[in-house]
Amino acid sequence: MQKSILILSLLILSASLCGCGSEVSSQSTFKEKFTIGTIVEDNAQYLIPGPRELFGSEYGPSEPFTQKQEEIVFQIEPVDLPAFFTVIRSGIEESIIGSGASIVGQGSGGVTGTSFSIQYRANEVYGTINVWGGRGEGTTYTLIVLITES
Repeated sequence: MQKSILILSLLILSASLCGCGSEVSSQSTFKEKFTIGTIVEDNAQYLIPGPRELFGSEYGPSEPFTQKQEEIVFQIEPVDLPAFFTVIRSGIEESIIGSGASIVGQGSGGVTGTSFSIQYRANEVYGTINVWGGRGEGTTYTLIVLITES
């Protein structure tokens, strides 16, 4: 009898610690599956051939928000940058909609006019994706993507 109570107590404790899937996901399908690397590779015709480096991290508590950041370093001629950002933006919008989320707002600006943000909603999750970058030495460019969800 005591063994049964101990096992039942351990099961209840482990269920409460793992949440047993009863909680609503704290992130959208879009954020879970998104990577800027795929969109960049799909539009590599704008880039100077060569290696590309992709870095990423995810941080923050699950409440009230989480963030995912990716940076990709590549070579691009300055004249190709506006067209490249246009197709990157379009690719991100398609990725948001393809994940089942809806776009609820947009913005753009920055010194070069290439940075932009897109606000989206996926069920009860609201998110913003900010995209910007910076020129390095020569034709080197670093593209930065930050997704914040709450």
